[in-house]
Amino acid sequence: MKVSFSDKIVFAKAAFKRNLGPLGIGLLFIALGIVVIYIASFVNEGKVFLHIFGGVFIVFPLFFLLFTMPSSFLFYYEKALIKKYGSYGTAFICGKAILDSSSLENKDARTVKKAQRHFELTYEYEYLQVLYTNTFHVASRSCFDRLPIGGRIPIQFLKVKPSQSTVRRAKLSNELGIDRKDCT
Repeated sequence: MKVSFSDKIVFAKAAFKRNLGPLGIGLLFIALGIVVIYIASFVNEGKVFLHIFGGVFIVFPLFFLLFTMPSSFLFYYEKALIKKYGSYGTAFICGKAILDSSSLENKDARTVKKAQRHFELTYEYEYLQVLYTNTFHVASRSCFDRLPIGGRIPIQFLKVKPSQSTVRRAKLSNELGIDRKDCT
């Protein structure tokens, strides 16, 4: 599959828009660190505390941006690519799991359990006699309960890279007869 240069720009813009918030916050902290170091060079002659403090404001966001942005950018780029050039198909649910990441919080001298559950579904699909497996998460228990093991779900995948797939959540919510936000 040959992707045109204009499509690559559109996909890059879509990925950039999705990462604009973390990128802006990171650049804001880097700018703040630069300002602190600049002020420290005039105010604090011979003392390094403000220089180190400003350096921390630069190093941590820079590490975060260099460590997370490439994978996040690539994820949203591929998502846009699948949306435009992907083929439609169906997959079968082969596994379900409820991931519990509950925690205990101390509030007013008592311990309160803060429940947080993630509903994960694993699906399989076949393309050119090769079986591929992928996972996706749903937000609500109602959507999770309506999807039985062995049930069919609509997917979209790239023919040139069939391991890249995504669940067609709008179609899935329409088929289940539930609100779209429950399947996100």
